[in-house]
Amino acid sequence: MRARTIIGTVACCAMIGVQAQDSLLTLDHAVELVLKNNFDIRIARNTAEQAANDNTIGNAGMLPRVDLNGAYATTTGHARQELSNNTEVDRTGATSDNLSGNVALNWTVFDGLGMFATKKRLEELTTEGELALKVRIEDVLSGLIGTYYTVVQQQQALEAINEQIAVAEEVGTIAQRRLDNGSGSKLDVLLARTQLNAQRSAALSAQADLDNAKLELCRMLAIAPTTTIAVEDTVIIRYDPDLAALQNAATAGNNTLLLSGSRQRAAELGLRATQATRWPTIDLNGAYQFTRSTNNASFILLNQNLGYTWGVTASVPLFNGLRTNTAIRNAKLDLLNAGLDLESERQQLDADTRKAWRDLQSRKGILALEQENITAAREVLHIAEARFQAGLSSIVELKEAQSTFAEAASRLVTARYNAKVAETELRRLAGDLVH
Repeated sequence: MRARTIIGTVACCAMIGVQAQDSLLTLDHAVELVLKNNFDIRIARNTAEQAANDNTIGNAGMLPRVDLNGAYATTTGHARQELSNNTEVDRTGATSDNLSGNVALNWTVFDGLGMFATKKRLEELTTEGELALKVRIEDVLSGLIGTYYTVVQQQQALEAINEQIAVAEEVGTIAQRRLDNGSGSKLDVLLARTQLNAQRSAALSAQADLDNAKLELCRMLAIAPTTTIAVEDTVIIRYDPDLAALQNAATAGNNTLLLSGSRQRAAELGLRATQATRWPTIDLNGAYQFTRSTNNASFILLNQNLGYTWGVTASVPLFNGLRTNTAIRNAKLDLLNAGLDLESERQQLDADTRKAWRDLQSRKGILALEQENITAAREVLHIAEARFQAGLSSIVELKEAQSTFAEAASRLVTARYNAKVAETELRRLAGDLVH
């Protein structure tokens, strides 16, 4: 009973010490921070915003172009003219000034419906940008959850070692007391001391692993590496979907698959826009213009015009070195590749979903067994310590019980981490990480 009390007291003190020194960081808060601060997500968000900015009817070519143009030129030189009426002009230092300006409009009203295909493609590229952002967020969140629970894993491992240190210290005290009163041996004291030192060494290593895991978590959250944090100490596995329902959800909601589908639609619209270049182009043209020209070496000293011009321009492509045919063939290949990529992604998703579902079931089964094992190993340790304290067993038997408990604790911590990682991967495949 004394050993059981010591174990519980040390474990509670360890948790209180961690929470008193560090601020508690929940997984939800970590997700909020990574969505706000993570550099990869911010870059992907900016890229998606660029695609949304490009999605305008102006970029699709549906709006007219209006330009304000102006020009001024002056010329000074020697002018000599012979006119048909035998008049001659020979002037040195002759000057002429030319001033012009206009507001010109050009509006393509027909281009083989290519502008409509381009507008739809811009809309698809906007969707593609949003999906690419979701895929990037999923990747970052998967890494974040893995890193977060790595910290949890290392924290739990350290707590288990501290629990073993408490037992080893009590065993050393008992061995020394028995040696002092003549009922023990020096060998028992030395074995107890080596076991205690081994556990203290393991604690130092576990603390270093915990500190490194926290540094990696701070890096992912883009916060100062000197930030002191503590994570939640529990690992809860609740995700347990039916395989058929999971496959349906993955087909409908997996963002990587949806991204491949969007790329295929964009390739199809790109082909339509390229095919439209075979059709005639019709432009409406209009301008309001002003011209003024003066020349002191001419009979026409001033020439000035002000007014409107308008018209229609039609252009029919006849031959451009077969570049249009080449562009269309390449666009068809782009569409074919996009379709192949989509089918490959669909098959890969089906295989990955099945493997991830089976992996989660396996990990949950292992976790359940390890939870039973730690209970049994802790009870064995309690009994072995009580027997050693009562003088009914040797320290070798107690050392074996300690080793059994240490291995069971290590396997349990690893099983919890593996189950959470498997759950996260399955949720990612089902499109359940980002909404």
